[in-house]
This record gives sequence, C-alpha cells and structure tokens, in this order.
Amino acid sequence: MMGFYLVSVVLLGVVSALYLVSFWIGAINNGSIMEKLSAYECGLEPVGDARVKFDILYYIIGILYLIFDLEIIFLFPLATILFSLNS
Repeated sequence: MMGFYLVSVVLLGVVSALYLVSFWIGAINNGSIMEKLSAYECGLEPVGDARVKFDILYYIIGILYLIFDLEIIFLFPLATILFSLNS
C-alpha cells in the first residue's frame, strides 16, 4: 500500500514539473502567437478573422442526426430478431 502512495507522489511531481516546464517554454516562444492566430491563405495577406462563427442551425442538424443515428442502431437488432419472436 505504501508503494501506491509513493508512485502517486512521484507521478504527481513529474506531471507538475512537466506542466511548469511547458509554461516556461511557452513564454519563450510567445512572439509567434499572432502568426498562429491568423488565417493561412497561400502566402497572401490574411483577410478577416481565422475564426468563423457557425449558425445555430448547423448544430441543431448535427444533434438531430446523432439522435436518429442512435435510434437506427437500436432498431436494427430488433428488426433482425423480430421474426424469431413469432409475434
């Protein structure tokens, strides 16, 4: 049981150290953030924002597709055993 606690503490220390090192390395390369946020347009100057807002209808259609897709997944096994039920 003591080995579990020791491994947990060592693992927590390694994860914390890696997390802090990532912030330190990220602070060194901070100058290229604007390049990362801009849109890539084949060497031309970017026009507009790289982030495009989607219409809410896009998300509603996606959710409806998932709902009906799951419904079909549950109906296929029922259709295959329907003849064996003799009902």
